Amino acid sequence: MKKIYLFWTCCLAMLLLAGCDTDGDGIDQSFTSYSLKVISPVHFDDLKNITATIDGENITNALFKGRDERKGRLKVSYLDYAPIEQDVILQPGTTLQLLLQPGKVIELYDEKNYISFTGSFILNEGYTAKLNGQELVQGLNYIRNEKTQGDLKFYKEGEATPIATISDINLAQDTNLNVMQLSDEEFIKIPVDDEPEPTSNKILKARFLYLGDEVLSMDELRIDFYILNQWSYEFISNLVGSITIEKGKLSEYIKLDTSFREPDLNAGDSEDSYGYSFLYEIVDPSTGNILVDHSSYSTYVDLSGEMTADGGMSWTYKKAAFIFKSNGNECMLQKGLSTSW
Repeated sequence: MKKIYLFWTCCLAMLLLAGCDTDGDGIDQSFTSYSLKVISPVHFDDLKNITATIDGENITNALFKGRDERKGRLKVSYLDYAPIEQDVILQPGTTLQLLLQPGKVIELYDEKNYISFTGSFILNEGYTAKLNGQELVQGLNYIRNEKTQGDLKFYKEGEATPIATISDINLAQDTNLNVMQLSDEEFIKIPVDDEPEPTSNKILKARFLYLGDEVLSMDELRIDFYILNQWSYEFISNLVGSITIEKGKLSEYIKLDTSFREPDLNAGDSEDSYGYSFLYEIVDPSTGNILVDHSSYSTYVDLSGEMTADGGMSWTYKKAAFIFKSNGNECMLQKGLSTSW
């Protein structure tokens, strides 16, 4: 009798064990979770204020039964940013990467669909730049691949119509886009500056720009440089430099070297204590006609005296950019594009 009882007890135990899914093939006791990662051009540490749901169910800081992929309608919101909604398929353990764009826009980020580039925008307060509808900012920018080519448009705050456009922008990974505002409705693209710095403050590396006006209307100009004796105001007719520039584009650099004469600062009020100034003339290269003549004595490279020191024979800037205004009679320093010693 005892043996029979033991037999049936063993059988019952085996049946109970057989009913348990020790391999997980029967009742699924596994779980999955999802996480968020924010990609932003600026430092971000406010993850707690981002809400992400799928079919209305919060997916952050939650466990979900099973390890199957999940299909549904994703909605992401953050403060006063425009929320996004889109259909998604989430794999177990997915990390959702969110891109917070300028203009308070949220995008679902996938590296293969974007490039990043560096923007340098010297704009007046209240102005923005947009490429294919996306606002661009100073520093790091992320933009979708299909938006990397097009026209760069400039807007004044509160206005929906662009006030200016730079055409044919083409961005690539890790490139630089440099733009400067010259006036309320004038903007230029600035080429990357890889020019080596001068080795001495006797040398200024200068580049020039004109946008066109009644006098300077042609597509190209030639700028000829001469020197003026500051003691006698004698114009020295020997050409010391020349550069051809295109309308609407910054020129290449030209070196203006003051080392040909050192004034004697201890010579008192005499000729030896004075140096030289650089004058320019503007010439139409197709005809040779002089459009802006040096004889007005307004065509100084440094009319304000801000560029030079040591009696006019040392430069306070290593590299400088100038724009011609007033039909070429003003040569104005652009500090945002210039580097001082």
